[in-house]
Amino acid sequence: MYNKQKGAAAVLFMCMLPLMIGFFAFTTQVVQHLQSDAKLLEATEVATLALIATSTGKNKPDDKLAEAIVDRYIPNNKEAIEIQIQSVECDYDNGCMSQNKEVSPYSDYTVTARSKHESWISFGSIEALKPEFTVSSSTVARKYLPKPVDIYFIVDMSESMGRPFRSDRSRKKIDVVKSTIKNITKELERFNKHSKDKSRVAFIGYNHYNVQKIDGINYFSDQVINDSAYDTVREMFDNDKKLFLDSGSNSEFYDIDLTDDYEQFNNEIKPFVAKEYGSTRSWQGVIRAAQVTDSQAEYNAEQIIIVMSDGADARTNTLPNTFLKSLVKRGLCENIVNNLEGKVDRHGNKLNVIFSVIGIDFYLDENKNGFFDCVGEDNIYAAKQGDDVYKYIISLINEETGRLKL
Repeated sequence: MYNKQKGAAAVLFMCMLPLMIGFFAFTTQVVQHLQSDAKLLEATEVATLALIATSTGKNKPDDKLAEAIVDRYIPNNKEAIEIQIQSVECDYDNGCMSQNKEVSPYSDYTVTARSKHESWISFGSIEALKPEFTVSSSTVARKYLPKPVDIYFIVDMSESMGRPFRSDRSRKKIDVVKSTIKNITKELERFNKHSKDKSRVAFIGYNHYNVQKIDGINYFSDQVINDSAYDTVREMFDNDKKLFLDSGSNSEFYDIDLTDDYEQFNNEIKPFVAKEYGSTRSWQGVIRAAQVTDSQAEYNAEQIIIVMSDGADARTNTLPNTFLKSLVKRGLCENIVNNLEGKVDRHGNKLNVIFSVIGIDFYLDENKNGFFDCVGEDNIYAAKQGDDVYKYIISLINEETGRLKL
């Protein structure tokens, strides 16, 4: 009886052996297919990311780079790998953005690859075990391109800005601000490679007055009307306020309107000095910013207003040091933002406005300083050292540097 069972088991095993061998061969082939397919998919994904990394939005895709990456990933292919690379741009000019309701221009990159391989196990009469097989893969990656920005630097030029940071006695605060602005323009130069519309910067200086340069002469402007918050806010957009000369005041700075000529801009602000006798009256800069932001012939999509101050506002003979709070209560900051948001960029799209304040080695007092009501606590930063100034400014424009979508 035992021998009969053993013999039956042997017969059954011999009958099953071809099926087991066939199943092994089939699973081996499946594993090879899946491995080759996964490897090719990974290759096309890396190739599309490489195309994005080397693209500025203007240059043609680096086809040779993509091909080299795919070849590197697939070393055991039988013949040359077939690779197709396509790029599609969506921007303001071709109508794609409005048609697809996109908020930012972008470029799509598609890498399609096809490779042929020799099978590890083959049997000519079985379709699934052919001596050769091919796999193909396609990957699309999207790079959102940075939108151009207009940045208004509203800078405190009071006497204390000529002093060093408490944490770093080697650099004056105004020098840190100027070098930071220069570094920001270097970043904007990099962003500009992605866009036909150039990002721009403006400088608005203030102490106890605002200063405007006309025909080579620095004129002073007091932005306050009748010592009244109501009258001042009512006429805040009036660009024809009375200008005057004052030989006893600090005039070693002046407004610079929006420009994308960064070299000229930085050369102009380089000699700006925060000299003695200049006190902080931030409302002079903010009100002037209302006029500058309102008077542009055209606008970029992103409007960024950055106020920098290193101390509390000083009182005048007729106004308290909390005068900014009175102006804000009357609608000063709200009017600036609403006015900009009611405008459109050069392509007819609504503007996005960011309004922030950076305390230069200075913590703003919420109870006394009007900027908390002006921009909100989340938009107020305290730069304890020079590097913080750059960090906070670059974070404000960081969302406009582009992003990826796979």
